[in-house]
Amino acid sequence: MLDPNIPEDVAAEIPVAVEGKPEVGDDARREAAAIAGKDYDRDESKKEHLHRVTLIALWTVVLGGLAIASTWLFHMITPDSWHYLSPERQDMLGKMFFSGITSIFGADFVRKWRGSI
Repeated sequence: MLDPNIPEDVAAEIPVAVEGKPEVGDDARREAAAIAGKDYDRDESKKEHLHRVTLIALWTVVLGGLAIASTWLFHMITPDSWHYLSPERQDMLGKMFFSGITSIFGADFVRKWRGSI
């Protein structure tokens, strides 16, 4: 029962609970069945697995980049007697490092530029 102080035109727009059980739609039934069954657990398991694989790949790339950068920096700041890479390998390492950095910044620039159009 609604408050008698509420005007009738406002009271007509207020949904009132109906006696008995509410109707359950097909979407709710499918969702309940999926959560109760094994499909939900299997789907979440696949998502977690994909998430872990993605994180491992990301950290592998980051650690590889740090290894390349630290090796290149080591060869730039230490005396020649400490170097363990040939000059050709050092040049190749520097090119890999700077081409990777350039491609990252270039891709970011293009993404921002395309977004501003």
